[in-house]
Amino acid sequence: MKTRVYIDGYNLYYGVLKKSPFKWLDPIKLAALCCQISAPEHILSRLNGHVETKYFTAKVLNTSAFEKTAGRDQEAYHQALQAIYDRHALEIIFGYHTVAPVIRREFDYWAPNAPHAGCEKTMVWHIEEKQTDVNIAIHSLQDAYTDSSEQLHIFVSNDSDLAPLINMLAKLPHIGGTAEFGKNRTLS
Repeated sequence: MKTRVYIDGYNLYYGVLKKSPFKWLDPIKLAALCCQISAPEHILSRLNGHVETKYFTAKVLNTSAFEKTAGRDQEAYHQALQAIYDRHALEIIFGYHTVAPVIRREFDYWAPNAPHAGCEKTMVWHIEEKQTDVNIAIHSLQDAYTDSSEQLHIFVSNDSDLAPLINMLAKLPHIGGTAEFGKNRTLS
């Protein structure tokens, strides 16, 4: 059984790695280790060692980054991963960012859990990553529908938007299992 890993790089970085000492994490080794620990025996026994990983992200916008070296740091990380893994084992797929001014309500310090109409409004820059979820869905469905061999799909994300995709893939007879490594997700 082939293993296909789909990594939401933006979600992984900002959800787990940014405030940790593990910014140079090898996400492919992490997914393999999680699979070995979490996969049921009926899936583990069918894995053949063939792993393809797709890493989805967007290039840092230096004009909007908090750190001056963010763009160079991201590029160095991607180059390091590509130096370790050949293009058949790892593919990096880029979306993009948008930056636009938007009106948001200010945070009420005295009532932090109660947004209300009385909060002042202010203009802020809204930075949003685009196409990652769509790219993950398109690539995983294309992989599933163009290759009828038995496969295990692993999603490294904490994005609930992927749940319908995972449920759809799990219904395909040649997809031996799906997994999302993130909040409360396990192999099935």
